[in-house]
Amino acid sequence: MNLPAANASLRIFSLGLKFGFMFVLGKWFELNELGTYGLVASFVAIAIPLLGFRFDYIISREIINLTEPKVAIRIRDQVLVYGFTYVLMIVACLYFWQSSFGKNRSSIITYAVILAILESLATLGMTNLISLNRPIVANILFFIRSSAWIPFFLVFICVFPSEKKIETILSFWIIAIVLSIIINLCLFRKMLCKSIFTIPFDVNSFVSCFKKCLPIWISSISVAAVANLDRFFVEIYLGRDLVGIASFYSSIVVSLPAILNSSVLFFIYPSMVSAYNNGNNEQFLRLYRKMFKKTFSLTTILSLGLIGFVPLIAVALGKYEFTKYLNVLWLIIFASWMRCTSEPYYYFLYAKRMDHQIWLSNLIVLLISFISNYYFVSFLGLIGIGLSGVLSSFSLFLIRRYCVFKTL
Repeated sequence: MNLPAANASLRIFSLGLKFGFMFVLGKWFELNELGTYGLVASFVAIAIPLLGFRFDYIISREIINLTEPKVAIRIRDQVLVYGFTYVLMIVACLYFWQSSFGKNRSSIITYAVILAILESLATLGMTNLISLNRPIVANILFFIRSSAWIPFFLVFICVFPSEKKIETILSFWIIAIVLSIIINLCLFRKMLCKSIFTIPFDVNSFVSCFKKCLPIWISSISVAAVANLDRFFVEIYLGRDLVGIASFYSSIVVSLPAILNSSVLFFIYPSMVSAYNNGNNEQFLRLYRKMFKKTFSLTTILSLGLIGFVPLIAVALGKYEFTKYLNVLWLIIFASWMRCTSEPYYYFLYAKRMDHQIWLSNLIVLLISFISNYYFVSFLGLIGIGLSGVLSSFSLFLIRRYCVFKTL
């Protein structure tokens, strides 16, 4: 079995566990609790690009062609920058906890902050492993922190049914992330050398990187917000129970980008960057076309599979609410398919360092998503998140396509 197929198999197995996990959540937990879990997951998803100023965006592209000692120095700089933002986040949360809102929800907020910091650090390690041409290892670590803990959680709940609560889920999630980070550190231990302790942090280099990263940082937050802010609008206008339904649907549809990343994008984009850096435009375009064809075919097949499979899960759960809003699910799947299909355009722009086009398009789509969610959810109800998702994804596809074809 080749590496992309092995990677895809691992991710499909991981998603299978996730499907089973969401089935259990839908069966054992009330919609209100499912909504709380969804809000925490959305907060973590938005916090990952928020923390670290997207310093990894520049560094992960640089280390592809660097020697090992230089890679170690750049990774050290990443960790220092990310650590600084973690301190800022903790201070901000301590201040927030003093408010009446924070005091009433201190337990869940604490879990959310810990998860955000740990997931950010784990994602940083995974990004570096991919840039260093170790995508299979990166995805094994992703499997550990995303779903390997689920069977242990289920056994624990069966043995201790009184612990059937959201805090238990979040605790198992935290333990899994910590384990993946420890393994990641062991993998990078060979890179440890005296230079990372003796060579001082280059402030001028940081300032230069920060200037480059700032628009990308803002746009990355925009991308995460586009994919997750709909649940916060549902919370405000429709209530926590419907957040639970939206979270259930979204947690299943997230399989599309997950499988696409692990089986296609993570394997091709480092070669695209390398080809462009070496001035081999013919190879670059060949890899780009290969990425687009594989992306289109894979996401189309997966989307059709979800359309047929998810309703069966909804019926099996025996909850009327999950089948009542299936029209919302169809729209979410279509929006995700369209967003995935635009990813080759993103990596084309990324490899060519067309950062201005990337962050500007993301900001435009965030504005479209925010406005459409506000109006659609408040006036049309839950189907508004599906309509907003389709509009945002279609806009992103068109803008990225325009930017790419302008350079061909």
